[in-house]
Amino acid sequence: MKRDLLNLLLCPLCRGRFHLTPLQEDKGDVIEGTLSCSCPQPYPIHHGIPRLLPGDLGNEPKRMYVRTTKSFGWEWRRYEVQDVKTDQAVFHAKTGFALAGLEGRLILDAGCGGGRYSYIAGIHGAEVVAVDLSLAVEKARELNAHLGNVQVLQANLMSLPFQEESFDLIYSIGVLHHTPDTRAAFNALIPLLKKGGRIAIWVYPRWTPYRERMNRFWRDITTRLPYLLLHYLCLVAVPLGWLTLKAGKTPLIRNVMWAIEKTIPFSTHPDWRIRVCDTFDWYSPQFQWHHTEEDVEGWCKEKGMKEIINLGRMQDAYFPLRGGGSISLEQKRRPLPRILMIISLFHPLVGGTEKQAQRLAKKLQERGVTISILTREVKGCPAREETDGIPVFRKIKTIEFGILWGISYMLSTLVFLIRFRKEYDLIHCHHLQGFHSLIAVLMKWLLKKKVIIKVAGGGDRGDIYAIKKRKLGGLYLKFLKRADRIISVSREITFQLRENGFPPSIIQEIPNGVNTRQFTPGESPLPSLERLILYVGRLDPLKGLDDLIRAFRKVHERYPEARLTLVGEGEVQSNLMHLARELKISDQVRFEGLREDVKSYFGKSEVFAFPSLTEGLSNVLLEAMACGLPVVATRIGGNTELIEDGVNGILINPGDPEGLSEAMITLLADPEKAKQMGRKGRKRVEERYSLDRIAGEYMMLYQQLGQGA
Repeated sequence: MKRDLLNLLLCPLCRGRFHLTPLQEDKGDVIEGTLSCSCPQPYPIHHGIPRLLPGDLGNEPKRMYVRTTKSFGWEWRRYEVQDVKTDQAVFHAKTGFALAGLEGRLILDAGCGGGRYSYIAGIHGAEVVAVDLSLAVEKARELNAHLGNVQVLQANLMSLPFQEESFDLIYSIGVLHHTPDTRAAFNALIPLLKKGGRIAIWVYPRWTPYRERMNRFWRDITTRLPYLLLHYLCLVAVPLGWLTLKAGKTPLIRNVMWAIEKTIPFSTHPDWRIRVCDTFDWYSPQFQWHHTEEDVEGWCKEKGMKEIINLGRMQDAYFPLRGGGSISLEQKRRPLPRILMIISLFHPLVGGTEKQAQRLAKKLQERGVTISILTREVKGCPAREETDGIPVFRKIKTIEFGILWGISYMLSTLVFLIRFRKEYDLIHCHHLQGFHSLIAVLMKWLLKKKVIIKVAGGGDRGDIYAIKKRKLGGLYLKFLKRADRIISVSREITFQLRENGFPPSIIQEIPNGVNTRQFTPGESPLPSLERLILYVGRLDPLKGLDDLIRAFRKVHERYPEARLTLVGEGEVQSNLMHLARELKISDQVRFEGLREDVKSYFGKSEVFAFPSLTEGLSNVLLEAMACGLPVVATRIGGNTELIEDGVNGILINPGDPEGLSEAMITLLADPEKAKQMGRKGRKRVEERYSLDRIAGEYMMLYQQLGQGA
């Protein structure tokens, strides 16, 4: 163990701090030694592993754990099942943690077994503390010995030896259901999680009554057998699993194997060695509990957990039957529905909503979702093409003449949806105010299609505001309430939807996402005589850019070397240029126009300013924070959820040039504080707004609605 582990540890009995007495060390690792506290008996450190097992193992008699401890120790020291590629897929699927977001996180692997998932977290830069009750810790230590960021200890999950609020992330994959009480084991983990941290658990699902009875019958026998004898009996899973995997196209064999598997559970993993290990893992442990999804979600709610995500509904997306995971016949689910996204404008005409739709569609396609785009026709662009491998249909036609614009828009959308009705299962609309959303809800009634509508913006200039301004706007809103889901990107929008009578049961919060692997902190900018403040986005009246230029004048008075760069185009550009000349700062304010290399501007700047007057959740603000740039933004929309004022950015009131200038000066005056805010901003984006996570939430929603079809 490394000495810094002492900062986390407490005695599992007296909850006192430990004193370390090293007896043998190797390159900073304590190989042999003791940990002592006020308890009469010290705890040994053996083979580099602290053995923090009190005599009574918590509140349970020691004999209760004997079979569990020996079973898993025997299993993980005998079977070699590590496969990094498969383990990475399993880790992501069963935790929902993006691998790219693990670096620098302090993670608890609660029930590490042989340590293969600790290894995955470790090679992606996490600081991992891996815990197991059994002697499998020896295997975990051996597997991760070359990684300086993975530490292993032996302890009881029911009485873990850690201080409260120690870990950024906690996961337990297939372990808690092997404790005396799954719920109590889960509850023991929650206090160890930092505020704002995340926990993921994977437990056995409850089966049909018949399968549960048969499982109890067989396990009543197998849990009494010697391990070696049980191992040889589990070899029967090799031919049975092979027949099951090959039976897909033969109804008779498939039905026979289904009946056998329901009566005598066995693994169907494509790798025969893992098949044997999984089957042994099923029949050997002393404890094995099965739970419903409602059980687990209930535990989370009781503990005050927020943003509860049911990862079980995503398993097919990661483990199709053709390989990559163990799926019993009864656990098979319908494939993900085919998605038709509808958006008024799309690439190459891009704004924030369009960029978000394009990036989300690409990420979903990478995950195996069949997706296509319906959008308006654009002069010079083909009626059908592929963008990033995604079919794009520019079939929405409009007549540029008053009321005929809306009528032609709706009719052409209706014709496409009816004509190609067999090519999609679910309609995903962007913009609640778009006429296509109205037609999509009509298709729900006419063609029984599922419909999701995303609200792009809130507040006084958002989607609902725009709908209310129309004639018959109230009727329009009433009709839209028949959608299957309304997606809100912020709590402000959620409140506005509820205020306007949308049923809470159909509202789901899924924020915008950013590719945290593409937008990453670069190297510190080279020393320069100039100090750059950056804005990226449309030059639009609602972006508050006149406030920014007025605020920048005061910044320039304090820091003459400061420069303001505006990247983007829009209708107020000439007005802003005139304002800069009027304030005598035209040489210090640069209008760069549209740029593809936005990330390079993030890397050269010290502060990102976002003075918008109305917003849902800005893509460019997410990108800036993902790049580690300290931000100043207005207290509107999703900004208040993304930014904790004074911690990972600074919030100001909209329309407040004085507050804006003070905030920018604060960051320029203390570069170290600004960098710290930037790092915390990056962490916040990784934890909640990564595109991987957002795509996963949409996939779960698609799966859920598809199953209800």
